[in-house]
Amino acid sequence: MVQRLTSLAMVNKLWLTIQESSHDPAVSQRRPDLQPARHCLHHLVLPRAAVPARTPSGEVTVEPGVAGSPHRLTREETFVALEGSAVVEVDGQRHELAAGSALVVAAGQTLALSNTASRPFRALAVLPVGGQAVIGDGPAFTPPWAA
Repeated sequence: MVQRLTSLAMVNKLWLTIQESSHDPAVSQRRPDLQPARHCLHHLVLPRAAVPARTPSGEVTVEPGVAGSPHRLTREETFVALEGSAVVEVDGQRHELAAGSALVVAAGQTLALSNTASRPFRALAVLPVGGQAVIGDGPAFTPPWAA
């Protein structure tokens, strides 16, 4: 089961909100050449994760032209696209993942994340504690962002 989210959505109690904030005055004091500006802050609130160590997450960067290896996950994994775009193939179905969107991949599905664009793709990956990946018939391993 694949679920696609928009910029403000909830799936399994995972909320992604984008909030505007004003320019940080401390930055302009260090860099007088910078003018005040508005920017976005990305906040993830994970209500199920009372202790952050229970829901490891980390940033994944896929450089242009890199094709990911198909692998299975032992737990559900959520990707929140931060920058760029990627093609995600889940159980043979292609999905486009662009900045501001998210994708939830159920445990046991085969997944491959590739960057066919001309700039890097960055995403936040959230995998519950104990979650592992398996490539082919190889041994299960813990992705770096979930360790």
